[in-house]
Amino acid sequence: MTYGRPRDVLKFLVVLLETVACMTELDDLRDLVLIDALLSARLECTEGLANARFVEARARQSVDSQTAWIEVAGSYALFNGPDSPLTQSFGLGMQKDVTPADLETIEAFFKDRNAPVCLEVSPLASGELLSQLNERHYHPIEYTCVLCRRIGPNFRLPQTTNESIKVRRITTDESEPWAQTSARGWSEHPEFTEMILGFGRTFASTVGAT
Repeated sequence: MTYGRPRDVLKFLVVLLETVACMTELDDLRDLVLIDALLSARLECTEGLANARFVEARARQSVDSQTAWIEVAGSYALFNGPDSPLTQSFGLGMQKDVTPADLETIEAFFKDRNAPVCLEVSPLASGELLSQLNERHYHPIEYTCVLCRRIGPNFRLPQTTNESIKVRRITTDESEPWAQTSARGWSEHPEFTEMILGFGRTFASTVGAT
């Protein structure tokens, strides 16, 4: 669920509501993944940390990018450019209670960089946080669903695999071909080509990604 201030709906993206519910096999209830606040917090904070590492990689690539991130009340606020989908918060209200001062710190982080205030909020976050967002005149403008499934050492996909397709980590000298290949996957949307190509080049040098 995305929250925005009524007067700034076109200007401000504000919160992603992550609803996570997934089954691997409908005929086996043992595979049902029941989502609680603890699992939601793990998913959101994992995503936040991964994106923080991306922002750090971009900062190493371009010292003029002004990319940055901060941690506030156990959540991440990231800036990757005013128009980047990564410019938002992650895990808000999942690790600690969020105070009005915390929200002011996050808002200032984005506004000081002339960026929209984007706050990703799980439906399992504290109800007090949602009340605070309403009091600050935010309202939901977007929903997002994140899927998950159980895996383990003996996990196997039920369908037959193509043995001619191999998966491995890229090497350093393969970063550019990998980024180019990734960008071509979006060829039906040429307006996103440069952005996806830039993402690919950064992902290839992100700690923990390769």
